[in-house]
Amino acid sequence: MIGWKFLEQGMRSPFALTTWPAPLEWIESEGPLQPCRSGIHFCTRDDLSRWVHDELWELEVDGEVQRGFDASVGRRARLVRRIEAWSASAREVLLSASIEHARELVTSHSVASARAAIYLEHAATLVRSTTALRLHAAALAVANVPSPNEARVAYDAERIWQSRHLAEMLSLS
Repeated sequence: MIGWKFLEQGMRSPFALTTWPAPLEWIESEGPLQPCRSGIHFCTRDDLSRWVHDELWELEVDGEVQRGFDASVGRRARLVRRIEAWSASAREVLLSASIEHARELVTSHSVASARAAIYLEHAATLVRSTTALRLHAAALAVANVPSPNEARVAYDAERIWQSRHLAEMLSLS
């Protein structure tokens, strides 16, 4: 199975705080697989925008896999290749497209909340913040347009839109 992994510069995992071995070297997880707890975490195409970081790698996953809420975990994996197209300019293109998409969705509703406008402003102006935080703010803007009981669905749909836009931008299959 092919997946993707965002890492800090130098192939370092931002959560496990470990450095991955050289590309094509397998790593293996022992014990039960549990999303957010144990196993080798990776993104599917629809998860990408939730985990953006410095480096993006194509990952080959082998063996048992479990799906979590916003990522998957696998038994064995190896880095295949770094996605060189994921760069500072690609991050800016993704942010611009995501902010514009969110703005269109927010302004298309006759009743847009003040909170939606604030989140949209944060997404556009928090230039010293991380790409991940700004993408989150854009999705929060969209989530604050429908009724509160529809907010989660709207937020998730926007994060999937962002992820698919990123995958298309970088020609990820």
